[in-house]
Amino acid sequence: MMKKLLTLLFTLTITFSALGHAKLEAITPSNNAMLMHSPKELALSFNHAVKAVKVVLKKKKGQVVNFSFKPSKHAQKQFKWALPKLSPAMYEVEWTILGSDGHKIKGSSEFMVH
Repeated sequence: MMKKLLTLLFTLTITFSALGHAKLEAITPSNNAMLMHSPKELALSFNHAVKAVKVVLKKKKGQVVNFSFKPSKHAQKQFKWALPKLSPAMYEVEWTILGSDGHKIKGSSEFMVH
């Protein structure tokens, strides 16, 4: 009986721990998108409210694209930033968020403008 109870408690702990971590639900432009026109905005959506600590947009050759990103003061699920007109190239978005549990989570995505 005690073994079953411990197994159940362990399973519940793992389940609730996994539920607490924020995950990217959507990004615009989507990963590996091939766009015929420059996108008007960059948008990130998460399953939990997070703080956007760092978001960098750069050409694959390393040239950083300046846009209106500023680290967020308040946690939220969705973020949007207007983008300047992007020239035809391959781009990479790198982001770092801070979850409510204090963990930093990093991710990246790529898209191409023709």
